[in-house]
Amino acid sequence: MNLVWIDERCRTLAVLKQQGQHAAALSVIDEIEAFVPANIPLLSLRAQHLAELGRNDEAALCCEKARARVQEAREDCAAMSDLLSTEQVNGWRGILDALEQPIQALTDGLKPKAVPNESEQLQHVVE
Repeated sequence: MNLVWIDERCRTLAVLKQQGQHAAALSVIDEIEAFVPANIPLLSLRAQHLAELGRNDEAALCCEKARARVQEAREDCAAMSDLLSTEQVNGWRGILDALEQPIQALTDGLKPKAVPNESEQLQHVVE
């Protein structure tokens, strides 16, 4: 694996994201994932770009994969807790929490909005 190449592709990915070139960004993610499969930030980025393209079902599946990887990493961290200091364990937990936040936010945004029933709509009109 060439770390310089991965760094260049990540920079390209950031530019594509800024430019709103979501399909092109997905292609770059495909290239990078060949070297770092099941990478949590890449899964999160993939889900974001899929959602921007209106591919919400695929984005939701990607979010599920990302959350599963976060959970797996949490379990790995717990299994190593006797080898790590409290500060290290807390540091890893903080990193995983930070990785999970955008995934959860996107997941929440993908959920269909509840449609108020007729009586709620009438109550709103009365108010």
